[in-house]
Amino acid sequence: MSDDFLASVGPALNSALIKKSWLTTNYVTDWWEEYVYLSSRDSLMINSNYFGLGTERIPTSRATSRVAGYVWSILKWRKDAVIDGKVPPMKLQKLVPLCPMQYKRAFGTNRTPGKDKDSLVYNEQSTHIVVFHNSAVYSIEVVDKNGDSLSSPKQLEYTFDSIKESEPVACEKISHLAAGTSLSRDKWASIRETLTSDPQNEESLAKIESALFHVWLDNAPANVAKPASMVEFARRCLHGTGQNLWFDKCFSVITSSNGHIGQNVEHSWADGAVIMHITEEVQVLEHLLV
Repeated sequence: MSDDFLASVGPALNSALIKKSWLTTNYVTDWWEEYVYLSSRDSLMINSNYFGLGTERIPTSRATSRVAGYVWSILKWRKDAVIDGKVPPMKLQKLVPLCPMQYKRAFGTNRTPGKDKDSLVYNEQSTHIVVFHNSAVYSIEVVDKNGDSLSSPKQLEYTFDSIKESEPVACEKISHLAAGTSLSRDKWASIRETLTSDPQNEESLAKIESALFHVWLDNAPANVAKPASMVEFARRCLHGTGQNLWFDKCFSVITSSNGHIGQNVEHSWADGAVIMHITEEVQVLEHLLV
């Protein structure tokens, strides 16, 4: 069979791939992204998105203190690594560096649904994050145009405290809007098209989708040291209630009421190793704050 392949279609396919390599930065990346991910019409929840949990030992059990330090550390890492290029890329077997393009797309990227195929929208100039709490959405400006943080960890903590203590009125709540991102992609594309026909809805969606990343302030505790509790928190990070995570976003930080952190990650923008590398270095920065 291998001899038949080499004698028939093999050389033609190889020639086509060589020619494609002259026109693109990688001969397979765009095909993989389009046909493995963006063309899929299944729900992102569980089928494509994945989750991660933080370390068992945490610097503080006060939720707003923890998420403030964690968010500040993410922004610090982004400035040093992505914008200023001070952090070297991770290397496979300590020899081959991973492509840095995926690191850029870790922030400000949103998978926008389409009727036949989704698209990845990268908002390089984004300066805000979006926080979900009690069915309301809050936008926080966190960096300037150069990527420098606008707030100290203490100032971010005060902002998160204000959000936790706020009581949004009915007209300020988004109800179950995030549930749309858990539907099949065609259904969500149709709903989103209807929503964006209203200018105010379009502006609100743009603010949510263009954020650097999302934060979900959970009202329930977690204890990752106990297997049963760890599984329960893992489920909250993987799929939540199906209506409280924005599955289109590059990644969402989930903070339990007692300071444990997890993440929900949209898969199409990068390999899992990239977000693992970012998370590892962010947690080191966070612990250096203590």
